[in-house]
Amino acid sequence: MSHPAYPLDSDIEAFVAGSGIRVPAGFDFTGYGAAAAATWEGLVGWHPFLQEAAAVERTFDAPGGWCVSGRGRILPLNAGLASAAAVTRVTASGVTLAADRWRLLPLNGAQRARPYSMLELFAPASGAWGDVAVLALWGVTADLPEDVWQACLRLGGASAAEAVLQGLMAGRSKIKAGENEITQNGFAGLGREWLAFAQGDPGAATLGGVAGRYAFRNTGLGAGQ
Repeated sequence: MSHPAYPLDSDIEAFVAGSGIRVPAGFDFTGYGAAAAATWEGLVGWHPFLQEAAAVERTFDAPGGWCVSGRGRILPLNAGLASAAAVTRVTASGVTLAADRWRLLPLNGAQRARPYSMLELFAPASGAWGDVAVLALWGVTADLPEDVWQACLRLGGASAAEAVLQGLMAGRSKIKAGENEITQNGFAGLGREWLAFAQGDPGAATLGGVAGRYAFRNTGLGAGQ
């Protein structure tokens, strides 16, 4: 199942409540959804990860320092595109380029479920390249996969757990969860469990969890690997 948007504040509130934890009365979940989305993008290194609703034009410097390919020059986009159809227009020095003057890389991106992250420009008919502008729907995916949505849900829940824990440390040492009392250590452990699902062991050398599956390298030549 895919989702058209990140979890809302209300989704995170329902998730935390469904875990059996009773948060203090009046606890405000406002902003936890947006914070979870921002944390997710920071983990995987794609900004944005979820495709934007409207096309945005990004401008790049002329190709002086680009890597030379067999047919032209390669521009790292420093962002992902879910499909070739996401690109509305490519211009160089203000002139719209025909579709046969550029292509997205890596070529096998769709087959490997990887976003396009580079633009190859073929040699201009005359003159030199100028500044390049790309009008596109930026984002790695048009919809959030279920595992990503669940990871963001837990990132928001972990942030809420941390906030509640700080309140516990400042005052009460226990909170009620059904018929059970949850101690500070127990509540902190639940937050760590949610974080581990989303990003793996924070002390590990490499990113794990769900984020580890989506943090494919957002670099020029590495994106096709």
